[in-house]
Amino acid sequence: PVTARRHVELITLTAQENLTESRRIIAALTPARLDDASLPQAIERIVDRFADETGTTATTTLDGRVRPATPATEVVALRIVQEALANVRRHARAAHVDVCIDFGDDGLRVSVRDDGIGFDAGSGSTGYGLVGMKARVAEVGGRLEIESRPGSGCAVRAVLPLGSTA
Repeated sequence: PVTARRHVELITLTAQENLTESRRIIAALTPARLDDASLPQAIERIVDRFADETGTTATTTLDGRVRPATPATEVVALRIVQEALANVRRHARAAHVDVCIDFGDDGLRVSVRDDGIGFDAGSGSTGYGLVGMKARVAEVGGRLEIESRPGSGCAVRAVLPLGSTA
């Protein structure tokens, strides 16, 4: 009975920890609400929350005149920022992250650059996060560039079409 009780306590504790972690992951992957904010405001909230949670210095820069984008493009832009910041949190050991939102003539450009440990971007060994980002960007007709090498941080850049919002 004592051993069985200890096993049940461990199972319960493990289940509670897994539930907490699952909720944290789901919250991190859920796009910020755009109902009450523009895309740049939503991204800035994500970056500010990342800085508060990690202690990493993080800045958000907006270039160009803010223009409407399709809901699909906005969600992809949010997801790119979220996933890139999640990668910084998990892998980069960065002291500083810069997020730039640029409404240019060729569409919406979103970039996340860190000063972390970097990795060999040409090795072909990409994790699920990078593969997922590439797939999301491709779904809306955009392109994704990842620039990194060991010891030199990482830059993730997405160019997304604004598309027709009508």
